[in-house]
Amino acid sequence: MRNKMLLIALLVLCLATSPAFAAGTPTGTVISNFATGNYRDANGNALPSVTSNTVTTTVSQVAGVDVSPSSNTVNVLGGESVTIALTVTNTGNGPDTFDLSKVTVESGGVNEVEIYHDANGNGVVDVGESIVTATSELAADAGYDLAVLVNNISGEDGSSETTTVTATSQFNSAVSDDATIVTTISTSVIEVTMTADNQNPKPGDIVTFTIDGANNGTALSKNVVVSIPIATNMTYVPGTITANGTSLTDAADGDSADYNITSSNTITVRWGDAVPGNTATGTFQAVVNDDVPVGTIITNTTTVTYENEAGTPQDPVTATSGGATLTVAHLYSVAVGADGSDSGDPGDDVFYATTVTNRGTVRM
Repeated sequence: MRNKMLLIALLVLCLATSPAFAAGTPTGTVISNFATGNYRDANGNALPSVTSNTVTTTVSQVAGVDVSPSSNTVNVLGGESVTIALTVTNTGNGPDTFDLSKVTVESGGVNEVEIYHDANGNGVVDVGESIVTATSELAADAGYDLAVLVNNISGEDGSSETTTVTATSQFNSAVSDDATIVTTISTSVIEVTMTADNQNPKPGDIVTFTIDGANNGTALSKNVVVSIPIATNMTYVPGTITANGTSLTDAADGDSADYNITSSNTITVRWGDAVPGNTATGTFQAVVNDDVPVGTIITNTTTVTYENEAGTPQDPVTATSGGATLTVAHLYSVAVGADGSDSGDPGDDVFYATTVTNRGTVRM
């Protein structure tokens, strides 16, 4: 073959017709491609270009979904509810609907979860907003706002529960995304003890009782009220109520305590609001009644009522401490009386009738 017939071909391939698309190219989009070849002969002369046939590709639908924010952590008062705002976004390239029925609570959880369409996107459940189990059909890149209401959150102070909300593509059920909601219980933990300075008193003995209370939780306790009924076989010693070292009156006046007014034969002390870590100490006195038999068990109790930070009444706390349980001891007491009304002459023997009475609680 002669040199002048030798051609040196320089081929340049290029994509044409349609502009370049990102990964989110809409489903159904047609992409056309062809190749053009440009070349020269051995002498460097440009020769006519050559164009290939056109190849077309139709973009298929690909599912994609994002639930955000993907991680949510919130402190919740025990027994209360919390609402978390989530957004489901269609990250696929075609219209899709996303199932929301898969909700899981970690093992042992008792949380109740309701998912609402947050139509106005304000992050709370408003009147007229309904529970949903799936989104409406969403165009590519469209979002759907949710208000996830987690109810009946319970557990010990500081305990956590994880709830997972999953959105699953109805176009391709293998495609899903989820968000976790970690709820940590924050609650007040009122603890109270009651002790006595003498656990084996005799009839007539005065006993001093001490009540110690504390909020050992991580949340405020509101409207804390301590009630102390005076036990059977004892009588309250008037004017002996103290709180944190301050004497309080028995009357319904300006201080925080009263006796036999709020409740019959009961000391009532209004502690008020107790912040986490707050402690308080109170005292009062009562006397063991006369003629209480030896060995009698006297059980003293105190009950604390309060509300959580949201104003919801909590279960009352009752202290029946061994330190305030009394066992009546022996009382040894003798009374001697003589009839001194007799008379006689000097040198006469005079006899007086004498009576000895056991006023104690044990046989002698």
